[in-house]
Amino acid sequence: ENRRELQISHYPREVAQLCKDVCNFFKEFAKSCDEFAEEKFDLDSAANFILQSSSPQALKLLYRNLKVPPSRVWIYEYQLIDLQEMEETFKQHFKERGLIPFAKNIDGDFLACGKDDHSGGVYEVEEDEEEIVCESFATYLEQYRCLLLSNKLEYIEGMGMVQRSEDIKRK
Repeated sequence: ENRRELQISHYPREVAQLCKDVCNFFKEFAKSCDEFAEEKFDLDSAANFILQSSSPQALKLLYRNLKVPPSRVWIYEYQLIDLQEMEETFKQHFKERGLIPFAKNIDGDFLACGKDDHSGGVYEVEEDEEEIVCESFATYLEQYRCLLLSNKLEYIEGMGMVQRSEDIKRK
């Protein structure tokens, strides 16, 4: 058994592979959805914000490895936001909190992460309330990747990637 002594964020190669796995999953997922297949996107137009910020390396790698528009990548019930929206939302609502928003749900709530690689926790943010859901972005993404690749999540239109009903019944 290969156990790490530290969080995944301390292992750059594993973080890079983790981000590639999530991006490749959604690239293949998009191929299976006719309405997603032809959509093009340009990541370079607003990339400077995230790439030059002090955001977690895993967040930067996730966006660098995207093969489909950010809105086609779901993290549970949250869709990734494009970099322009990320920058605008950060400046308007998150700068004072020291959090970087990266995904939004249908209700307008955000997932956001701290700016530091090793303590850049993931937060669910609803208006003025924030709750930490994981101690690091890389760890959060690793847990999500495991569920994706083990086929424990399914896409439901308008809801995102949710736990399969047969897996909920077994618990």
